[in-house]
Amino acid sequence: MTYELKEILIDPELPASTILQAKGAVIYREAVVNGGTLQVPVIPQAKAGDTLNVKLMAYGTWSTDLVLDEDNLGLPLNFNVQYRSFSQGDSAVASYSLTRGANRFFSPETIYELKD
Repeated sequence: MTYELKEILIDPELPASTILQAKGAVIYREAVVNGGTLQVPVIPQAKAGDTLNVKLMAYGTWSTDLVLDEDNLGLPLNFNVQYRSFSQGDSAVASYSLTRGANRFFSPETIYELKD
């Protein structure tokens, strides 16, 4: 059996994602009781046909994929995350990756403290 090792690289060219309801590096649960908004800023190097995978690791892992097209290129993209993801635990980590063909590029992780 042969295994192929893949190196996971964080691309410093990709801007970090944010949770819009955060106050600095803290998310107060009362601010996300109706859900939170994970925003991926404009990705200058994105092209139509690239796949964006957005992920939030908090109380479980929430993720979604979006194939980019001409309508969403050059815009910040907002994703609604249910309150359940923020309801327990003490941290949340937001990130995304961009896939183009066989190449996958990873954003830096944005780490938040969750508080009541």
